[in-house]
Amino acid sequence: SDVYKRQVRSRVKSNKAELQRRVDEKVRQNKEVMKQRDQEHKRKLQEMEDRLKNRQLLMKQTNPHAEKLAKMENLLKIKQTAKESGARDLDSLFTPAEQDLIREAELLQRQKELKEKLKR
Repeated sequence: SDVYKRQVRSRVKSNKAELQRRVDEKVRQNKEVMKQRDQEHKRKLQEMEDRLKNRQLLMKQTNPHAEKLAKMENLLKIKQTAKESGARDLDSLFTPAEQDLIREAELLQRQKELKEKLKR
């Protein structure tokens, strides 16, 4: 009976050890997989950032005005959204430089509209 108990105990012990070993191995594999996924994700992000930088560079080279025009468009959109949401003091939302860009953009817009009217 004592021998049997000892055999059972040793079997339980070895089973526990085997189970723990399997769990540790699985954890290690999962960590490796997660590390690989992280690296892949970082690499893709870097590629996207590089593509974006290249596109911005290309835009600057092909059309140095493009950046300014994009900024002006964005500011106009922001101002329009603020107006629609009922903001009172619109000028306080923007820095003086931004206000100048907005004025310039509004002038360009009016010029475009006038040209359209003249074409008709």
